[in-house]
Amino acid sequence: MDSWPTALHGAVELRANASGPIVRHEAEGVAITVSLDSATYAPRQRVGVRARVLIADGAHLYGRPLPRGYTPLTLTVDAPAGMTVESATYPPPTPLLLPALGETLPVYSGVLDLSAYVTGEEVREDVAIAVTLVWQVCTETDCLVPQTTTVSLPLRYRP
Repeated sequence: MDSWPTALHGAVELRANASGPIVRHEAEGVAITVSLDSATYAPRQRVGVRARVLIADGAHLYGRPLPRGYTPLTLTVDAPAGMTVESATYPPPTPLLLPALGETLPVYSGVLDLSAYVTGEEVREDVAIAVTLVWQVCTETDCLVPQTTTVSLPLRYRP
């Protein structure tokens, strides 16, 4: 089975997505790579969905919890009925004092790796996995307009 990349990633936290599809997206202040651990799946196989976010120097993205009015980084995975989707996991954000706001807020900076998982329970056909990321790039003094991108990753059924 091609589940070894998912198991390897989980065991030793390596980027092991070489066998799955990869989509790249760039926007002001971020470069995003979204991938699957495998190009194929079999019944009950757990496939990792990975997002690597490179955040520009001097910029940050918000984590959780946040006061109302801020946009946290969010990864959402949608799969066809009959597939199980596990919620995304996020590393802990770092508290950052923002003097211009007079608040300390949870933020991410640098390189950030997110993951979620899909499992083919009842689906026995090729599918597309939709991955949506929402974020807002900010500096200590300015915030850009929140952004959303959705990518579709093909996942072939393998009996």
